[in-house]
Amino acid sequence: MSELELAEIQEAEFVLRPRLDGRCLHLVLSGSADGQVESILIQFFRRLHAEALRLGVREVVVDLQRLDFMNSSCFKGFIVWIDAASSAHVLDRYRIRLRSNTSFHWQVRSLDALRRMAPSIIDVESIAEAVP
Repeated sequence: MSELELAEIQEAEFVLRPRLDGRCLHLVLSGSADGQVESILIQFFRRLHAEALRLGVREVVVDLQRLDFMNSSCFKGFIVWIDAASSAHVLDRYRIRLRSNTSFHWQVRSLDALRRMAPSIIDVESIAEAVP
């Protein structure tokens, strides 16, 4: 298997750390995904699907437990990625597991909408309490 070719994003109020573990790609997002990181995040999500296909990953785990805000433009980048993943050839398709924090009410509503958008590939794990 090749090395992961997705760089970490570290801005003043936002961090995204990708990590490859066998055939599972992990993403940890924290802080605030707002207009300051919009274009960077949208480009990241565009590369993410191609990288997942190149590496032949079976699952992408997205940990949002420390992400307190995501604006609609950044969320649209997320939606475009999920649409590409759900439209992939059946042999290339991978699961997406979203780890949410129910204390952030926007995540409860928004991630449920994502799950309904692609129920065959998306699972949402909800954590009932804030993560330190």
